[in-house]
Order: sequence, then C-alpha cells, then structure tokens
Amino acid sequence: MKEKWVDTVYAFDTVSFPDGVYFLKIVASDGPSNPAGMEMKSEKVSQVLVVDNSLPVIKNLQVAKDKDKLVVTFQAEDSFSSIEEVKYLIRPEEWKSIFPEDGICDSKQESFKVTITLPPGSENLITIKVKDSRANVGVYRQTF
Repeated sequence: MKEKWVDTVYAFDTVSFPDGVYFLKIVASDGPSNPAGMEMKSEKVSQVLVVDNSLPVIKNLQVAKDKDKLVVTFQAEDSFSSIEEVKYLIRPEEWKSIFPEDGICDSKQESFKVTITLPPGSENLITIKVKDSRANVGVYRQTF
C-alpha cells in the first residue's frame, strides 16, 4: 500500500477496494536511521479486515392497498453481509421493525410479507430501510 512510510499513522480509504476479507501485512525497519548491517526489520500480519461498502437492496417490492390495509412483500439482499434489520415508515407514524418470513434476519437474502393497518390520515408512501451486519443502509420508497 505504501513503501518507506515514516509517519506513525496511516489511513486508507476502503471505498476503492472490492468487498471481501483482507489481511494487512506490516513490515517495519529502522534501516534509515542505522548504519548498514545494524538495521533491524520486523513484520506482522493483521487480524481479519472485512471491507463491505455495498448497500443492501430490495427486490420485487409489491405494495397492495385494500381499504385501510396494506400488504407489502419483497426480498432484501446483500451481496456480502447478512441482513440485520428492516424497518418501515408510513407517516405520521414512527419507524417500525418487521421480521422476515422465517422469523429472523440472519442471511444475505430474506423474504418479507407484512400486512399493515394504515393509520388515519397516513401518507400514500411507504419507506423501507434495510441495514446489513456491517451497518450499510439501503432506503427504498414506494407510493401506494
């Protein structure tokens, strides 16, 4: 990543790295400040570094309104991490959690089907927020 670095801190932007599992190998030498033959060198490999910058997505979003009920079905997916949390918002209410059909968010792909009783005076817009286990958040909106 950088040779002959002399500062004590090195920061790098993971956005340019593909999602994946990485290890960092650090090699340190005191050669520049010692005579030839007296320099020392050491190296260390880091613990696992996970890079996950991709957002979870919603696929096949279907919203059907029947009087004061709303039936919402969709799949939430993430290319690298498991889905951790899904919430929806229909104003004037607050965010509400929903669970996948199997009852727990624990995999890269989850299927959802929820029936919502619409509050009086609600907007005709549902917002769905999906968070993966690496805290990436995808937000989707659908009118009904």
